[in-house]
Amino acid sequence: MPPSLITTAGWLPAIIIPAATLIQLVSIFRNRSTQGVSWLTWLLFGIANIGLYVYTENTQPSSPSWDYSDQPC
Repeated sequence: MPPSLITTAGWLPAIIIPAATLIQLVSIFRNRSTQGVSWLTWLLFGIANIGLYVYTENTQPSSPSWDYSDQPC
């Protein structure tokens, strides 16, 4: 996978999840009810979760800069 796609996938949740939450809150406050909350929000949450999955599966954690291998347990 191209690195730019992986980076974009990592940023998706940071943008989509707050936007989706805002859509939900606006709908709830306008209707004064939680009934019929937007399907668009659930779609955005799904896209954000897929993006986060792609990002985490394609990035390798860095190894720590310290080494305790010479220390007794």
